[in-house]
Amino acid sequence: MNSSLVARLEYVADKMENLLIKYENIEPSKYKTSLVVSSKTNSIPMLVHLLDDSVEEKLQKFWELSKKIGGGIENVVEMLKSAFDAHRKFIWTACGREQPNSTEFANLVRDLSMKMAAITEFKEKSNRSSPIFDHISALEAAVCGLGWVAQSKNPATTVKDATETSLFYINRILVSHKGKTIITLIG
Repeated sequence: MNSSLVARLEYVADKMENLLIKYENIEPSKYKTSLVVSSKTNSIPMLVHLLDDSVEEKLQKFWELSKKIGGGIENVVEMLKSAFDAHRKFIWTACGREQPNSTEFANLVRDLSMKMAAITEFKEKSNRSSPIFDHISALEAAVCGLGWVAQSKNPATTVKDATETSLFYINRILVSHKGKTIITLIG
């Protein structure tokens, strides 16, 4: 594995560990002693375990809320879940692996790229006058952040740009509902 990819993965792992330590008061040594979490069925790389811990529950809640919103948003959220699954698979595959050549790397990232492209295509085919078009646009912008894995230099910029673009659409949604009575879906 090339040194920049290893460095990026180590950076992400450190950030996840720091978040867990900060917000869950978990003892740091729990994560420093092993790169693999054992389960009954298999061994999960620590980075994948940390990713699961930080994403899984939130994504499930998000999917449940999208069904309550309706209007087709649950379709794009299902595609988003699929993209996160492909991202997880890529991270798992990359853990502890030698640097792939460009053809192998393209094959490894293909599934994730296709899932991200499907969301973009869904957005492009959506009716721009739809009441959920900004919702779809926010999700499409956010999923682009998963492309950090293909960035050899400064992958954080990819995530930052995706977050900012997604927030632009989220703010449009908030502004369009300002002053309206909204049924609280959370809770």
